[in-house]
Amino acid sequence: MIRPAVRSLLSALVLASAGPALGAPAATPGGAGGWALAAQDSPRRDADEEALRALVADIARSWARGDAGGVLSRASERGVRLQIAGGGSSPQSHRRAEAVLRRLLEDADGGRASAGMVSVVGGSPTRGFGELLWESGAGMPGLVRTVVYLGFEMEDGRWRLSEIRLL
Repeated sequence: MIRPAVRSLLSALVLASAGPALGAPAATPGGAGGWALAAQDSPRRDADEEALRALVADIARSWARGDAGGVLSRASERGVRLQIAGGGSSPQSHRRAEAVLRRLLEDADGGRASAGMVSVVGGSPTRGFGELLWESGAGMPGLVRTVVYLGFEMEDGRWRLSEIRLL
């Protein structure tokens, strides 16, 4: 059985060593023998998060209009991973991804989409994610609510969409 003090110290050490690699704030010694999380709200990180938030809001507007081309207008040059209806998630060319997404949005029969949570994760290249909260008719009586995960990578100083996953 691990004593609470030892468990606390182990947790702090794990956070201190692994946290920054995972994009979490670094742990630093705090007052009264405790540990505190170092603030990493740098102006650059804040600017990256605001740019990502604006991009996710723009994608939500395109999604709500059924505009697959608009959704993919900022896709990665390397392609976009799509995971829709339990399918695989291999990178798709821009043209193929647009065709798949266009069909999905047409089949959904309209709906609303709004930006949800957004986060800059870090790493190299810098990664981030956002979510869309999507309500659609989808040929059903009543609304179907879906969370759409959007993965992003920083390319040439700009966020690029690299993944779309329906959850």
